[in-house]
Amino acid sequence: MRGGQLGVRDLLTARVGPDGEVVGLEREARLVALGERLLRERDPANVGFVLGAAYASGLPSCAFDLAHACLLLINLTDPGRARAEMVALVGPGRIVAVQDIDPMPWPCEPLHPAWERANGLHPLIGRRLPAPLRATGLVDVQVEIHARTDPPGAYPRKHLLDATRAIRREIVERRLSTDSEPAAPTGALERHLDDPCTVLIGTLLFLAWGRKAEG
Repeated sequence: MRGGQLGVRDLLTARVGPDGEVVGLEREARLVALGERLLRERDPANVGFVLGAAYASGLPSCAFDLAHACLLLINLTDPGRARAEMVALVGPGRIVAVQDIDPMPWPCEPLHPAWERANGLHPLIGRRLPAPLRATGLVDVQVEIHARTDPPGAYPRKHLLDATRAIRREIVERRLSTDSEPAAPTGALERHLDDPCTVLIGTLLFLAWGRKAEG
């Protein structure tokens, strides 16, 4: 689910129509100010931004038909509290929807040893979205999975390689590798990723949603 400059809010604004309202929650004042500036340029009367936290939004309970979060839970120390807040915000029978990634199936074909060493994270947040939603009391929980592949030259194709280079000093300091060891493998991997015959399957994006139980 993708939108324009305002992200998913563009899609939600079109969905609710002129009689509905979309509220974006941001934890940083500078992002609220940026959102408000974009709104002034485009003048959508039914969109607003508020300053608040995922754990305690300050918004009224049972006031919304939909609570949506994209790539949020993976960045939180306590995603359960955020899910509970989302459920509290919607009325009975209304929808809570969350989207997050699962980097486990991030294969590179043909296989390259340096890629396998670099891809060592296992957060598994995406595939674990449905069960916690049910645990918060949502019913009719459903899930969709989306995948993409990027051509040579696209940023996501070398994202993992760039991230490894960014923390190279820390890798060496923790003695996970020597200072000279990463140079040759990453150079070979970069050439491998530049090869148009190499197919790189991106991280999976999981979308899970459910209804708040009546009563």
